[in-house]
Amino acid sequence: MRSIKFLLLVFSFLLTLGWACTSDKEKNANYLPPFEVEIPNELKGNKAIEKFIDESQTALNKWSYALEDLAGQCEPYVGKEESELTTMEKVKLGKIMMEFVANMGQFAVKVAEMEQTATAIEENLNPEELQALTTVMNSFELRIQEINHKYKDFGKDQESM
Repeated sequence: MRSIKFLLLVFSFLLTLGWACTSDKEKNANYLPPFEVEIPNELKGNKAIEKFIDESQTALNKWSYALEDLAGQCEPYVGKEESELTTMEKVKLGKIMMEFVANMGQFAVKVAEMEQTATAIEENLNPEELQALTTVMNSFELRIQEINHKYKDFGKDQESM
């Protein structure tokens, strides 16, 4: 199902971004705009689905901001070898990564909860509502792809022009 694909995208991106902090390239400091999902008419009035969509949207925005914060905080260390870092820089970088891992642990729990809620909700939907929910889930996936695309080159060597 989409949930496995979603989790794989999330964790592959996290690994890539964490690795990128030791590589060479500047990050675009502009954050992506807040992610917003319009609830389809077929799902309006269903409080459980509306709550699920709202909570999922909020969680995805928090995740996006955490990733963008990480990229910004890692920027001073990008391109440096470990041997070039001072002890203080190593401590700061370690703290940044620990905070990020803690935040991502909370996000992973939220993703698991979202998965369970989505499965429970899907069982009670008619075909039109299920199609509308699929559209919403696709928009969540598109946002993840947008974040992945934004940072796909973060940390890679930039060729001279």
